[in-house]
Amino acid sequence: MDFKLLRHGRLISAHPEAVPDIESLPPWERHSAYLRICRQIGSPATGAHRLAKTGYVSYPGLITLERARSQSKLIGQILAKQGGADGPTSPGEANVSASPDPRFDAALRELIPELITDDIVTEIESALGAHFRIDFASFYRSHSIAEPQGSFLWHRDLAPMSQVHLLVYLTDGPERGGTSYLNRTDTRRAAQNGYHFLPIGKRAGDLGPIFANRGDPPTVFTPVISAGDAILFSAPRVLHRGVLPTGAPRDALLLIFQASPVPWRIEFEDVGVGHLVLPSSKNTLHTNPFLPMHPNIATETDGVYDLPPPWVLEGRLTESDQ
Repeated sequence: MDFKLLRHGRLISAHPEAVPDIESLPPWERHSAYLRICRQIGSPATGAHRLAKTGYVSYPGLITLERARSQSKLIGQILAKQGGADGPTSPGEANVSASPDPRFDAALRELIPELITDDIVTEIESALGAHFRIDFASFYRSHSIAEPQGSFLWHRDLAPMSQVHLLVYLTDGPERGGTSYLNRTDTRRAAQNGYHFLPIGKRAGDLGPIFANRGDPPTVFTPVISAGDAILFSAPRVLHRGVLPTGAPRDALLLIFQASPVPWRIEFEDVGVGHLVLPSSKNTLHTNPFLPMHPNIATETDGVYDLPPPWVLEGRLTESDQ
């Protein structure tokens, strides 16, 4: 399906006449169509294979210890006013996201050019076959709670298949936890065994029964993290789970990337960062990626949808990808 596009300076978006047709598509197909169009327009980097093959890439020391500690301190200052600096704000929810603040904007203007290295650009663009943009950012603190729930159980993010996360750790020490990942091959095996995009109440902390008597056990990658380390990963394509802190809380910065018809620096330079830290969560699957800032489609945000199509369960980027 073809859609009429408009150029706004160096940015590209859908023509208003195309919006109803775009938003009538099912969410998975809408984002698949968008990725295919981004591939036709851009000239992305090629030659990297780690993210495409395994679904994750580790970047030790992506930022300095001093820089990481500075951002952790900022999170603490903002949560001290907002609530959540010393413990969870909701029962059973370990993560507390910091609210938008001009100090975060200033931090992102300095941090982002350091975080998005040439190697990271090549990994993302090689995996997607397209350029990418920063969709949003989150500064958050993870506290110790009695039992793992939500994102601390094995899951895949219900998001566009081209979505990629950059998780930057701002604190260190094994007692602060981390994140565990399965590679794309084992994630696909889990999907074949019925474990994929499950409701929160059906998520598991132990994947042993999923793979029992079904070939080799999965390979779990749990990097030992230090402040300043980062992980780039395909959140909808690989199973992952947070590891709860057992002592002091863990602070992190999360950048969410989506496909784009133009390189990330164009939007960073022309639009800025003031829109990146959101006051509430964003349901990235139920957005219109053809419009500026990828806004949520109101009629879809609270909708309940059928099981994703097979190509999504298998972790493919589009219906025609392998």
